[in-house]
Amino acid sequence: MEWLQETKRVVFCTWCKDNSGEELRPVHATIQALLAEFFGIDEKQLEEEKQDMLAQLRCAAEENSNVD
Repeated sequence: MEWLQETKRVVFCTWCKDNSGEELRPVHATIQALLAEFFGIDEKQLEEEKQDMLAQLRCAAEENSNVD
């Protein structure tokens, strides 16, 4: 999506109603946010899980370095 916007000037839009009728307006969302919404992913929870996994990996690496 970013490639399309940057190289081909393709913009994702949505129809919006106002006093003068309907018009297309650009969607201001990242590809990551759109995919998360589509797949039902909670981005905050995902980030928390990533941080937990990194902490566990760091702890395991530290334990392994103390064993050697």
